[in-house]
Amino acid sequence: MLRLSNIQIGTKLAIVSVLGIVLIAGMIASQMLASASIKSVSSKSSASLVKARDLQAIEAAERGMQVAVGDIRFADGAGDLQKGGKLLEARQKAVDALLDPMIAKATDSERERLQNIKGLIDKYAVAGKAIVALKLKSMSTDDTNASLKASSDAQDKFKQLPPIVQSIESNIRTLNDHASAEAQAGFAAVDKSFTSSGRINLTIGLLAALVMVGSAVFGAVSIAKPLRALVHPLEKVARGNFAIEVPGRDRKDEVGQIAQAVAEMAEKVSRTIAEIKASGREVTSASAEIATSTTDLSQRTEEQAASLEETSAAMEELSA
Repeated sequence: MLRLSNIQIGTKLAIVSVLGIVLIAGMIASQMLASASIKSVSSKSSASLVKARDLQAIEAAERGMQVAVGDIRFADGAGDLQKGGKLLEARQKAVDALLDPMIAKATDSERERLQNIKGLIDKYAVAGKAIVALKLKSMSTDDTNASLKASSDAQDKFKQLPPIVQSIESNIRTLNDHASAEAQAGFAAVDKSFTSSGRINLTIGLLAALVMVGSAVFGAVSIAKPLRALVHPLEKVARGNFAIEVPGRDRKDEVGQIAQAVAEMAEKVSRTIAEIKASGREVTSASAEIATSTTDLSQRTEEQAASLEETSAAMEELSA
């Protein structure tokens, strides 16, 4: 069975560090992905808003063409007709300036509607210019029948314009509604991405905090506490008591190695001291034997000296 105390401290610290790095990397990656997603959606939403704005500008320019046609309809002289014709042409150019870039960037379905709008605008402008020409002809001719015919043709042209306008505005409204819906959906997606990103980052942050707290608890329980348990046996050794019980010797990590080393040190020092004591006792015994031998030698020497003195005295008496 795997026990934490059997795992090296360096390995445990490395695991905790890797977990922290993974969580931080996950938070950064989540933030980057969320930012990229939000940027993409925001870009699409902004494009949709620009599209809606351009469609409104096209509609405004088309309304300007209607104003120009109204001026043409109620013009009393050639000057007013030409002025109305120029205004119609200017409004048509304004519409084309907005439509052409939109057609180039549009999707297939949008491009078909935009091209339809462009064709209707051109048809409306052609009809308006034809009305100008017919009214100028009606005003310039002296032939009553020709004048009436030109006026009648102009009225027929006027009757053709309302359906064209309705079709133009219907297509513009459809595209505008679609663009507005896209923009609203995009902004809703941005809000959702912000919320989701916030929740993910909060979750990862809480996990990172738990890892930090866990590493602190792990350090206190798995490293600091067993190391503090070794202080008491070491203090006993310092006071000369080598008969100690060292806790944590069964651990397989660095703490267990230290505990084993302390126990072996105490045992070796105790054995060395015992050997020194034994050697001291042997030296004391040898010294006592030497002292005894010395005493015996001294006594024998004194006895031999006394014997020599007696021999010397006897010899002196004999010589006398």
